[in-house]
Amino acid sequence: NINNEEFLVCNFKLEEFLIEIFAQNKPTIQQNAYCHMMAEYKILQEKGEEFKQKIIDLKKKGIKTEPAFGLLLGLENPYEDLLKF
Repeated sequence: NINNEEFLVCNFKLEEFLIEIFAQNKPTIQQNAYCHMMAEYKILQEKGEEFKQKIIDLKKKGIKTEPAFGLLLGLENPYEDLLKF
């Protein structure tokens, strides 16, 4: 439950890939996962290649995308805070 909204998360492994599916019962462009992706894109455009590489390095170490952005941006709760961008 995010901000009193219901959602579904499904995690599984396909060969060596970890897969996570996030879904909400509303149009795609209003879903948190899509909004995170758009915020992350804007941040990457603004911060440049060096910042992007740091995100990639954190992800290679097993840190998920939102927490990686949270670490580098000093976000208290990256899942909620990224929605404010």
